[in-house]
Amino acid sequence: MSNKICLAQSVKELKFILKNIKNEKVVCVPLNLPTQLFCIRNNLDFYNPINFIDNSFYKEALLESENLINKLDTSELKFESHVKEYKALMRFRFYSAVFLIELIEKINVYKKIDEIFVSGWNRYTDQYSSKNYFVSYLIHHLITDKKVSKLSKYEEDKISSKKSENYVICNKNLNKRKNYVLMNNIGYNFKRVIFFLQKKNCHIVVPTFNKISFLKKILLRILKIIFLEFNVYSSKKQKNIPLPDIEFFYKEKNLSKILNFRKEQEIGNLIKLQNQSNAIDNLFEQLNIKLVLSNITRGINGYYLEKSKTKNIPSICIPHGTLAPAFNKFDKIYKNIISETITIDKPEYFAVQSKIAKKFVESNNLNINTIETGNLVFSENKNTNKKKILFAVTLKDFKNLQFLGVEMYYEFLDNLNFFNMLAKEHNLDFLVKPHPSENRCIDD
Repeated sequence: MSNKICLAQSVKELKFILKNIKNEKVVCVPLNLPTQLFCIRNNLDFYNPINFIDNSFYKEALLESENLINKLDTSELKFESHVKEYKALMRFRFYSAVFLIELIEKINVYKKIDEIFVSGWNRYTDQYSSKNYFVSYLIHHLITDKKVSKLSKYEEDKISSKKSENYVICNKNLNKRKNYVLMNNIGYNFKRVIFFLQKKNCHIVVPTFNKISFLKKILLRILKIIFLEFNVYSSKKQKNIPLPDIEFFYKEKNLSKILNFRKEQEIGNLIKLQNQSNAIDNLFEQLNIKLVLSNITRGINGYYLEKSKTKNIPSICIPHGTLAPAFNKFDKIYKNIISETITIDKPEYFAVQSKIAKKFVESNNLNINTIETGNLVFSENKNTNKKKILFAVTLKDFKNLQFLGVEMYYEFLDNLNFFNMLAKEHNLDFLVKPHPSENRCIDD
């Protein structure tokens, strides 16, 4: 009996494939949580990656990703926060590619693959958009020893815009004599900080490059929180960042074309980041900013901290509290990757929310001043039921995979079964909190 498979990175893509393969009998290969849940609920034949992928792959991928990142030439990027953004984008695409290589290789060992069906979709909407499709592109360039059938010719080699843009603050009623605290957002970890600043009669400004509803702006102004919006003025002039080409092999497969195409896709977004950083430079000139707070050190959020340093303005990085010392060399690579997004050598102070996080700072010899804040999330909950076991999950999609330290979607489902067994056998009560990006799956 032949073994024909199809790969999909969304339920929409899988439905399209199944609709267009006519009477072919195929086994599905789901590439994210919603797609695997769809296969389960609809009793579709599918290959569960948990039966084919093991820790040895994650370890090898981590080592190779470190080799890739160390080879990237970032000399054309001026700021640490911009370099981090570029590295993350390239790492994510590398992980998607090598995951496919490993998965198809292992399935083929289990049962020889006769044909691979893909949608043929190759779409780019925005940097991290769920409407981006690239699995067909990867399969076409990675799998050359199998029959690959594309079910449509819809291909779009669209890349991010390289237009020169000027961002101008559109808020007209700012008081240049007031003292302001700049925060990168008002979400995670910042509730206590906001209340404290309000008691001190401080005014908070939050730069945003997205539109905010009128009602939300009015409500937040009552709390002395001002969202700073920007008008964008585009010109016909094109900019460029001449990032050098990448040459990289994995398991004798040449990933250079895939990585260079991804680089070209995102150069426009790196230009956009530069344009937005110029706008933040103007913001610091126009307002009397006394303190800068950010919980992210990559991209524009990290640039706030870098700029504050050049202006001798106190700054605090307030990351999540899950940093921890490494257990071995592979764990160290993983933890260096996740800490890259929330540590930086630019802030004056770094909030440490737990004893474990303090040990992370000490074990990595980070040259930063720490503030031991205690847990900023759970301290808000005055009615904690300590009889429940919290299982908070950092799930990732196919477009932004992380290996070894983050659960894969198929591992998460397997663990739910395991916890369900534990709960029944030992009368335990688990509270499961998926990552917000996968709240769409809760009903399923």
